[in-house]
Amino acid sequence: MSVVNPRLAFQALLSVGLGLCACGGQGTVGGVQPRGAGKALALERLAFVPGCTLELGSATACQAVGDLLVERFEVSRGQWRGWLATAEQTSFPVAELASWEPSTETWPATWMNLNEAQAYAAGRGMRLPTACEWVRVAGGARGRPWPWGAGEARAVANTLELGLGRLLASGTFERGRSPEGVHDLLGNAAEWTRGRMTEALAERGHRDCALGGSYRTRARPLSGPAREGGLAFSEQGFDGRHRAADLGFRCVADAEEFLRSRSGTWGRDAATLERLTALGQVWGGAAAPLLERLAGELGAAPGLGALLTGAGR
Repeated sequence: MSVVNPRLAFQALLSVGLGLCACGGQGTVGGVQPRGAGKALALERLAFVPGCTLELGSATACQAVGDLLVERFEVSRGQWRGWLATAEQTSFPVAELASWEPSTETWPATWMNLNEAQAYAAGRGMRLPTACEWVRVAGGARGRPWPWGAGEARAVANTLELGLGRLLASGTFERGRSPEGVHDLLGNAAEWTRGRMTEALAERGHRDCALGGSYRTRARPLSGPAREGGLAFSEQGFDGRHRAADLGFRCVADAEEFLRSRSGTWGRDAATLERLTALGQVWGGAAAPLLERLAGELGAAPGLGALLTGAGR
């Protein structure tokens, strides 16, 4: 009997568009999506990144981050266009939006300023990562130099060396993802974060920064040795009003709060619970302590138990 790798199976599931409820109601079961299923299956776009104490040296103010749910992909043009259609106030450039071809809907959305990115995230019950959280997601607890590991690799990110000179669909480079399954942390579009990693940006008047580089920048390690000890980070400081063709974002959420507040709206049908179990397998044992605590609470939703069952396998 052959053994199916749950992570590879899950990536195949994403590739055929199942469960991506933010992209037009896909992921139905038997042609009819059970009530509450879409809200649960939206979790399939989120990676679980366990909290930890950061060991980044004295050059940063980062000490620890909690358990996070992180979007596997940068916010796409299709998602951004849908949000703009319902946004009450925005100064997003109309001409730029009109230039987006239908065939590029899966490319990262760019050109938004910091406030617009934060408004989008809040509308989804999420937020932008802090700079420290972003570095944890991309570089682990000790600040590994590349999202995929310690060693440099070729053709794993859309950076200047690739020579395309434009964005690509999010998730194009499977080998460039992080161990938790987060894509495009290096290249494609740089990503807005809240706050900054070091005081060097503050000295230049920047409160916030973007991390990860883009298709316009060379592939540089996320971090490297600093002269004064610890690590230095490849961060770009911007005014919150800044807009650029290669500047986008992704959303995160505090895992415990998000799961507790949303689990009651998930579908309870067998198909949804089965998919939540599969997602728990992808999240793995690192998610088990949090899921065990949540599933043990009085009146906990069955979906939390399904996630826990998968995480414990």
